[in-house]
This record gives sequence, structure tokens and C-alpha cells, in this order.
Amino acid sequence: MKPRKVEVTTKKYVSFTTFQRPAPFRLLNPIENISLNRGKSLINMSPDYLIDMAVKKTGLSDWGVEKFYFPMKKLLNSCEKEAQLDLFGRFIFRAKVFGLLCNRLYIQDEINRHPEISNENIRKPLFIIGHPRTGTTMLHNLLSQDQSSRWLRHWEAISPSLNPKLSYKKIDPRITAAKRELWFMKRYFSEGLKVHPMNATGPEECHFVLGHSFIADATFEVCAYLPTYTTWLKEQDKTPTYQYYRNILQLLQNHKKADHWVLKSPDHLNNIESILSVFPDACIIQIHRDPLKVIPSSCSLMSIARSIYSQKIPLASIGNEIV
Repeated sequence: MKPRKVEVTTKKYVSFTTFQRPAPFRLLNPIENISLNRGKSLINMSPDYLIDMAVKKTGLSDWGVEKFYFPMKKLLNSCEKEAQLDLFGRFIFRAKVFGLLCNRLYIQDEINRHPEISNENIRKPLFIIGHPRTGTTMLHNLLSQDQSSRWLRHWEAISPSLNPKLSYKKIDPRITAAKRELWFMKRYFSEGLKVHPMNATGPEECHFVLGHSFIADATFEVCAYLPTYTTWLKEQDKTPTYQYYRNILQLLQNHKKADHWVLKSPDHLNNIESILSVFPDACIIQIHRDPLKVIPSSCSLMSIARSIYSQKIPLASIGNEIV
């Protein structure tokens, strides 16, 4: 389906749809609207509810250092009050948060079972930094061709650790699950993959991993309009986020060794001090491009990404967020 054109308007929200929602969500939307008018959605996004769901699904309860709860609550509160998500958007946003919670339990369980993970040395990681749409993805893909480098694969960025029950059975469905997710995107949201191609087994950005701390610049803002969360985020020390990020890299390196990591995400640009605090021997490459080309392209990318979650996009605010 071809994307619909967006009309220039002074309205606070603009209807913007790049794809047709799956049929069940289209059918349930009227019921969702009635529920919202009564102050309750069909999709429960309560922090405690999601935590209980994650514990029940995984059968695990050790969260390690529980510094993530307040940031997650801040994120979900902002999402509920400001994001204007439709039913489909709420469903996949909740799935995103729920997946991160399950991952945290799997990660902690694997670290408990294999304490040698903490001995992995992340030596001289190479960080590619720059604003979105400056060519960082192209350079990341190029440098990942070096056989001695280690890079995040899409499937392992989404699911760093395997469910221990499956691990015991020597079953690993993570690549298949990633391929299925990308097939769904291609089926219903091909426009998104055109502007930012993804491959289940190819190099992926770090924001999927950074999001596990719920204190990450690009992970959630690209999905929804979250002004309260974004304002709060700017005041936070990102060092704990990168410490947990390092733990995940250690876990992944324990799975597959390499000489050095090649890493990339828009988040890194604003967090160089935290990166160097956690990775003092890090190497950094920064890419520059004409801002007059970067800003419109970034605005377009964000509006397309947000249209997955909402049909009401505050276009007037996106430029201010990007700048």
C-alpha cells in the first residue's frame, strides 16, 4: 500500500497512516474507543501488570539490580497520557516493554548460572556516532565485514539471552522469531524497511540493547510522542545504562568471541562521557553531514516510525525534538 500524503496543517495532531492495520485491530478499534471514553483501554499497560506477566511467562523472578522500575514507570505514564497510541500501537508498544522485561529475567538467570560472563573483557570497542541519517548505518555495515570484528546481530540485539528451558532442550528459535517479525513489517509496513533496512542476521543498532534499562534516548522516542519522559531523560545520568549495556555485551561475547566490537546507535552521540566512563579504551568515529539534509530526513524517519503506533502524529513537534 502506498503511503498517504500528509497535509500541512496547524492542528495539534495530524492523521498519518503509512499502512493498513491488521484486520483484528481495525475491528476492535470502535470497542477500544468506547473503553477509552470510560477511562480504560483494552490493553493494560500498568507497570506492575507487565512485571507480573513477565514473571509468569519466564518462571523467573531474579531481576538483579532493580534500577529499571522507576524509569519504566515514567515511560509508561508518559505513553498513557501523551502518546495518543491507537489500539495496535498500544499492543506493540506493550509487547516491546514486555519483551525487554522478559529479557532482563533471562539475562540475569544466565549470569547467575555462568558467573564467568562478568570476566569477559570488552577490549577497545569501536563506537560509530552521529545524528540519524548521516551514513552511520552504511559505515557500520562496512566495518562489520571485517572478520575480526564482533557486531550485534539483529536477532541477538532483540533477544540477547535464551529462555533457560529452551537452552536445556538445545532449541533456539530467536532467529526464526526475528525473521517472522521482519516478515510482518514487510507485509504491513514496507515503507519503514525502505527507509531503514533490517536483516534478521545482519548488523543492528545498539538502541535495542540500551532500552533494557529504560533510560535510553532513541529507543522509545522514535516510537511515540513522549515529552514528559524525554524531558526527564535529559536530566538522567546514562552511566548505569551503559554499565548494564556492557553486561549484555559480555554475555553475548561469551557466546561468540571476537577481537573487538563495532557498535552503532544514535544514543551514543549524546552519551560520550558515559561511554568513556564504562569503556575507557573505546575508539570513537563521528560522522557529519549537512544539517539541512539531516534534519528533514530525520523528521521523515521519525514520522514514519511513529505512524506504526499512532494515527495522530504531532508533526509540528517533531522538528523541535530532532533539533
